Amino acid sequence: MQSASVLSDFLLKNPVFTLFIAIGCGYLLGRVRIASISLGPVAGALVVSLLLGQFGFKISEGAQSVGFALFIFAVGYQAGPRFFEVIRTQGVQYLLLALFVVSTYNGLVKLRTAVDGAWAQIDVQLKRRYDLIPNLVNTVKGYAAHEREIFERIAELRSQAVSTTARGGEK
Repeated sequence: MQSASVLSDFLLKNPVFTLFIAIGCGYLLGRVRIASISLGPVAGALVVSLLLGQFGFKISEGAQSVGFALFIFAVGYQAGPRFFEVIRTQGVQYLLLALFVVSTYNGLVKLRTAVDGAWAQIDVQLKRRYDLIPNLVNTVKGYAAHEREIFERIAELRSQAVSTTARGGEK
C-alpha cells in the first residue's frame, strides 16, 4: 500500500512522467485483444489518460499540449493519406470509440458527483447533530433543576410528615 502511495506522489510531482506513463500504458492496453477487437494504441492512451485524470493526476499546460499534439499526430498517422478510405471503412469503429470515451467519462463524472453529494450529506448530518448538542445540554440542565426541586420538595414534605407524626405520637 505504501508503494502505491509513493508511486502516486511521484506521478503527481512529475507530470511529464505521468504523460509518458499514460502513453506507455495506453499502448499496452491498445494491444490487448478481446476476441477480434482491440482498441489500438491511440485509443488505449486516451482511455488511460481519462482514467488517470479521474484519479486526480494533472499535467501542466505544456505537457497537455504535447500530449494533444501526439494524439493528433497518431490519429493522422493512422489515417494519413487514406483519410476518406479510413473513415469509410473504420468510421464506425471511431464513432463507437468516441461514444465509449464520452460515456465512460460522463459515467465517471456522474459517480464523482454522487460521491461528493454523499459526503456533503454526511457533513450536513454531522453539522445538524453538532447543532443539537447545546439543546440537549440545556434540556438535561432544565430536567436536573426540575428534579432537584422535586427532591427538595419531597424532603421538605417528608420532614413535615415526620415532625407531624412525632408530635401526634406525644399526645
